[in-house]
Amino acid sequence: MNAIFGVDPSVQSELEQSLDQKQRIEQELLAIAVPIAVELINWQLRESGSNSLRFKRATLEKQGRELVFNHDERGEIFRVSVNRNQSGELEYSPINIGSVEIEDIQLWEKAERVLQQIIESEQRQQLRQNKGLSL
Repeated sequence: MNAIFGVDPSVQSELEQSLDQKQRIEQELLAIAVPIAVELINWQLRESGSNSLRFKRATLEKQGRELVFNHDERGEIFRVSVNRNQSGELEYSPINIGSVEIEDIQLWEKAERVLQQIIESEQRQQLRQNKGLSL
């Protein structure tokens, strides 16, 4: 049937592989970014009460139950609806996924390292405070 529309089967196979690759990259980005984004936004809300966080060339923002990640030049990279289930596990549903590039995944890997530093710093501070209370 594809031959009727003039699409060479080998070209169609390449297009399907390209779409599969695009979907894998999108899924990989969301699997990395969403948990980190939720923790960073929660931290930002605790620290400053702000529901947005500025990166070098992008912004992460909480809009109701949605997380939106915008790149300054490429626009909206992703928008997801986020909830916690009864077990407390994070669940998310993609609403929109824009043009995803490898640099987006790299940015979230860096963000994860920054988040780990924040967590470790807070834990050290908590330990110091707890030691000060012992009599």
